[in-house]
Parts: sequence; structure tokens; C-alpha cells
Amino acid sequence: MRRLTTILIAALLALTGPILATERVALVIGNAEYKTLQRLPACLRDARLMADTFSTKLGITIHGGKPLTDLTAGQMDDAIHAFANTLGPDTEAYIYFSGHGVQADGVNYLLPVDYSAKYKVQLKRQAVSLDDVLAVLEGSRAKLRVIILDSCRSPGEFLPGEPSEKGLRRKGGLAEQNVENPDTLVCFATKHGTPAFSPDELNTTDTSLYTSVLAQEIVKPGKIEDIFKNVAIGVYAKTEKQQLPFTYGSLVHDFSFIPGGGQPVIARITPTMPEVPVRNSTPPVVSGADSALRTASKTEPFVNSLGMKFVPVPGTNILMCTTETTVVQYQAAGLGYEAPKFSQGDNHPAVNVSWNDAQAWCKWLSAKEGKRYRLPTDAEWSAAVGPSTYPWGNQWPPPNN
Repeated sequence: MRRLTTILIAALLALTGPILATERVALVIGNAEYKTLQRLPACLRDARLMADTFSTKLGITIHGGKPLTDLTAGQMDDAIHAFANTLGPDTEAYIYFSGHGVQADGVNYLLPVDYSAKYKVQLKRQAVSLDDVLAVLEGSRAKLRVIILDSCRSPGEFLPGEPSEKGLRRKGGLAEQNVENPDTLVCFATKHGTPAFSPDELNTTDTSLYTSVLAQEIVKPGKIEDIFKNVAIGVYAKTEKQQLPFTYGSLVHDFSFIPGGGQPVIARITPTMPEVPVRNSTPPVVSGADSALRTASKTEPFVNSLGMKFVPVPGTNILMCTTETTVVQYQAAGLGYEAPKFSQGDNHPAVNVSWNDAQAWCKWLSAKEGKRYRLPTDAEWSAAVGPSTYPWGNQWPPPNN
């Protein structure tokens, strides 16, 4: 119980690279309940898998706190612009979309669930142009921009009002995508002009093959371009050379999904799942480039305005709080607090705090200090506590001494 309590309460200061102020954020969209096109239930599972992989295993913040699903055209536009407006010069930005995509006149479009176009002129008004998404992202201040599209399926007739002899019946796949700016990638589930396999075609009702392979590969060390190469190799092999993922654009700087390129350690307990309420408070994560953060050590920790002490975790690029979040520290945010059925002092660990409560507390502390606090990821917690299953080691029952 003590170890579980510590897992759910330990505060983390996440600093990517050698104590740098890099922010990593992702917009995740999954469209499934189409009104006029084939419904794609797997796209919801795709979006949830990617959001969980980004946040829980890589420590990447999900815009809106969760995957956005079944969006209309207006909602997609709003989400993309709102996301871009949050990006600063030290931000690595990722957009993931799973749903129907089409191309017309060499332009790629992402289809919202309210798509009902019969003619090409309506398509251009109702769908979201990939060129426009790319322009919005490139117009932001982000230092890395990655768009991942699992949208190369074959819905069949997408402009039923156009005469078939005009050749407007959707051909398999999307069009080749032009990417001009450096440090920008657009990643397709399959090469332009070819369709991707659906889960039904592969005799599975789970996630799409591309997304499942992607989720497995991005938690491995290596440069981002090498990760997508490995994704292509995996999907190409699993489809007997029929589906080849393609990446457009180039990187002129080195980036990795895993900060520092290190190998993540998979935790036995997941403290950051929003679906599971917890009894104890959960901590914040902060990003900043203050000299106090850069010089923090075990003997001279970084101390924030609440008196919380943060020290480096060997083998990682983070600082972690040395104690639980206390009652007085949690209540400083003015959030509601359900007192337990036992007496507590101000310096006792805060309990009866849900995941959402912890997120709200992190947001408050971030605004208060001008740094970004968040919850620890699985990999970060595992690196901090080590491989032991129990406080005394890995054996059961515990030793007599």
C-alpha cells in the first residue's frame, strides 16, 4: 500500500533533453460515425490507442485531455486552430487523424463525420484540406511538426452526384503530399495512390494495422525518421508487401519520441489512466529552463513555491519530488477536498483525489509558477522506483527479517 500510495502521489518535474524547456503536445482525432460513408468503428480504437501511447508511455500532452472523436467539419477546424495557437517555439507538435480521407484534383482531404457532398465543389467546402492543416501547423511557432494520417481507406463512391465517366470515383489511397518546410513530416498509412487494409480485411475488429504497429514502434529508442522507417518495414511485411507506409518531408534536426533517446521501462502500475479514479492525490509535471532547474542535484534540489523538493532521477532527464503532495499543498489551489474518515494534519499526504482533480491541480500550479507541471509517465515512474515489485525486493512471501 505504501508503494502504491507513493506511485499515485509522487510529484514529477519533467524536463526533456539535458534540462530543456521542450513541450510535446498532440492533437488526436478519430472519426467513425459517418452519416453518408462507411462507418469506421476501428478509428475510435485507433485514436484511443494513440492518445494512451502518447500520454502514458511517452509523456506527450494530449490537447483537450483526451482524443477528440466524431468531429464535424467546423469542430475539426476549431480543434486544429486551437491546437496551433498553443504551440510555442520550443514545442514539438503532433497531429494524429484516423478516419476517411480522399483526394480530388491532387489535393488530399480529411473527411468530417457530417460529410455529405455529392459534387466536387461541395467536397471542397465540406471537407478539411490537408494542405490547410499543414499551413496552419507550419504557421505556428512549433520547432517540430508531425502529421500522422491513418486515413487511406476505400469508402467507394464519395461524390455520387458526379458522372462516373469524369473519373471522380475515388481511387485507392490519397495523392502525393508536398511538404516544403524543414522539420515537418506528413506520414501516410500507405503510399499515395494505394489503399490501406481495414481491420475487417485482415480478419480483425481491433485497431488498424498501421496504428497498432506505430504504437509499438514509437515507444522504442531512435530518431523519429528511423521509427517511421521501422513502421513501414513492419506493415509492409505483415501485408505481404501490399501496404507500404509513406512519409513526406524531412527533418534537419534530431528528434526522438523518447526524450534523450533512452529505452523506456514499462511500469507495472499505471498511475495516469483517467478512467480509474484513485484514492490519493497525483502530482504535477513542470517544464522550464531556469538555472535552478538545470543545476538541481540530490544534495541541492530544486524547491518550488510550495516547498516541494525535486531531485534528478538517474538515467533519465527528469526531476522528481522527494515526498508526497501534502494536504496543505493540495488545498493551496482552492480545489474541493473530500476529507477522509480519519484525522489528518496539514503535512499528511492528500487523499481522495481523483485523476481529474490532480490534473486541475497541475494546471493551477503551472499557471502559478510559470512552469508546466504534469503527472509522471509509466516510464518515468519505473526509472525512479527501480525494478522491484515490492518494497523489499521481487520475492514473495517477504523475508522474515
